[in-house]
Amino acid sequence: MDPVEPLFLGGEYDITVDEKNRFSMPAELRRMIDPEAYGEGLIALVGVNKRPWLYPDKYYRKLLSRLTPRAVPPEDLLKFDHFNVSMTFPVPMDKQGRVVLPDKIVRRTGVKGDVTLAGARDHVELWPRAAWEEYYESLQKSPSEVALKARMAIAEGDQII
Repeated sequence: MDPVEPLFLGGEYDITVDEKNRFSMPAELRRMIDPEAYGEGLIALVGVNKRPWLYPDKYYRKLLSRLTPRAVPPEDLLKFDHFNVSMTFPVPMDKQGRVVLPDKIVRRTGVKGDVTLAGARDHVELWPRAAWEEYYESLQKSPSEVALKARMAIAEGDQII
């Protein structure tokens, strides 16, 4: 099985999702995605935090390929597949970085208008700008606690998709 190349997508970018669900991926983020290693398109899904998540296409497919399919998967793996495979959408990104979010993703998450595109290590998330600011402020109230929980998860060997 091919290893998944490390990927880092960071930063926060204020953008607008227009009435046709379009937005432009910032050039800085586009430069972080090597098209040869990660593909030119994106995979969109609703993340566990109920926000749209965007992964580079090849990267996401390699992540999922690390999970061995079974003829009869256990119920938890089947639920994972339903959430992370059947509810994903391929999303092309043109040479200028323009992206159109699928209607279902917009409908399920309510992301429209002024949003923040937040880097989250190996994917980016779209947040309504006010919700992102509120969330960020809550993180700032306890940065030591956030860092400690992250260290504990890493020590326990948690792998986050």
